[in-house]
Amino acid sequence: MNLKTYLFNFVKIIVVFLCFYIVRDKLTLETFEKISNYNVFYFFLSFIIFFISQLLLGVRLSLSSSLFNANVSNLNSIKYSFISKLYSLFGFFSIVSEINKFFLLKKEISQKTKIVKIILLDRFIGITSLLFILLIAFTIFFLNLKTFFYISTLLLVFCILIFLYSKKYKIKINLNFVKQLFLMIFVSIFSWMLVMFSSYIFLNESLELDKILIFGILISSLSLIIPITPFGIGSSQLIIVYFFEKYGMDSDIGFIFVSYIQFITILLIIFVSVPLNIRNYFLK
Repeated sequence: MNLKTYLFNFVKIIVVFLCFYIVRDKLTLETFEKISNYNVFYFFLSFIIFFISQLLLGVRLSLSSSLFNANVSNLNSIKYSFISKLYSLFGFFSIVSEINKFFLLKKEISQKTKIVKIILLDRFIGITSLLFILLIAFTIFFLNLKTFFYISTLLLVFCILIFLYSKKYKIKINLNFVKQLFLMIFVSIFSWMLVMFSSYIFLNESLELDKILIFGILISSLSLIIPITPFGIGSSQLIIVYFFEKYGMDSDIGFIFVSYIQFITILLIIFVSVPLNIRNYFLK
């Protein structure tokens, strides 16, 4: 490694330590005593559900490739997703992970621009699907079902108007493309819901969660998809503690939530990503 790489990694370490220094009052036994009576069975159950959610990320990548007529298999896409997960340790905003994914996809796709489009669409759908879940949760928790019905109706009317407009002006719509896109969105939303369900099982076993805290946990997931540090370690904790305290919620729960997600992600890397990377290296 050159000097620039060493300096880059040094800065990452400094940022992580700085973030944890700011939230140092959460790094105590009192914070984690809230889950001291935790049942190990529920941890393994939540881990399995989280693992399934990560498998679906590979399926989403496969669907993204099919939208651009690349058709990378589900199995290879899942493998590429897990291999690339390891490289999130080595860059800000998971850029290195996406670059590694690019080179893995290059084995099957010759056009570089097509690979970039596949990765960007996969990333975009992942973020927007989480924002959609947040919108639905906000509507249900803080507004009412009547408002939710109105919003759903407006979306339906909007889709119908697009369809009628395309019919009137004879704009060709690739129905197979639309079907694949909606399937990709569904898979992405379902994946996020499994992450939330996994977290709910983990936290609700020891803590009583109300709708405000559940919504706070959903919001805190945003800090995990834009990690400033590897896996958002340190930075996510800082963002969540600030957010929870600002709105009068128990910041310990937010801190435990992001730490839990990071912990099981690291477990996946150790037991899945690392072996796949070793296998991939020797099979080159």
